[in-house]
Amino acid sequence: MHGLAGVLARLASLLFAVLIWTTAALALEESTIADAERTAAEARTQLQSIEAAVASPIITDDKLVEYRGVIDGLRTQLLAAGSRLDSPIVEIREQLAKLPPAPGEGQTEAAEIAAQRKLLTDIFSRLAGTQSQVKVLGVEVDQVQAKILNVQRDRFFQQILEPHSSVLLPALWTDAA
Repeated sequence: MHGLAGVLARLASLLFAVLIWTTAALALEESTIADAERTAAEARTQLQSIEAAVASPIITDDKLVEYRGVIDGLRTQLLAAGSRLDSPIVEIREQLAKLPPAPGEGQTEAAEIAAQRKLLTDIFSRLAGTQSQVKVLGVEVDQVQAKILNVQRDRFFQQILEPHSSVLLPALWTDAA
């Protein structure tokens, strides 16, 4: 009986250690997700503001240059936020793979395993969803940057092709004389 109690005590301590490790890992992933969601929300707000300003016909060339710099910063932040999600996604996938296979139709699963599977699946879904949101915002950043470049290019060609006085025009010489 003493041997069985020792085994049960070791098993309980092992389960407690796994619970502590899982809780710490989940807290870390929660903060990573929250940081990425906050980055995405801030980027979306800035991006919408810039997009509205770029659509205005009275935007200055200096503002366009400034917005290109802001867009580059947003792209960098979004790429970093997305890459910070890669490792937790892999970890959650590995933890899900370590669980026993999901029970078939009509079968039940131990409550602890079902709870852990649900928790890991929920976290994985949130991680994957946030990463997808960050990637979509990255595409939107590229589209806004393309709009800025188009406005700048159009203005450049408009200035080049705009008729103006040239020292090579004979009329300028006759007017000066």
